[in-house]
Amino acid sequence: MNGTHIFFIASAVVCFALAVFGQPIFEWSNRLTRRLGFHRLADFRERLGETPLVLVARIVMFLAAILILFLMWKLPR
Repeated sequence: MNGTHIFFIASAVVCFALAVFGQPIFEWSNRLTRRLGFHRLADFRERLGETPLVLVARIVMFLAAILILFLMWKLPR
């Protein structure tokens, strides 16, 4: 296994971790947005709804991780 494969595996693991912890990351970022003084932006994100945003983000991250692993598998040895 060379450095390129390790990089692809690490990238896929990061994508999977972001997909698994999507909801806590969304809540944390909304609290941070309020602390920084962007209350209208935080309100907009809450009105838009947590469930659709987090669900779409999770699906995209899972697909990205699968694509990364597939491309790593297709790399020439």
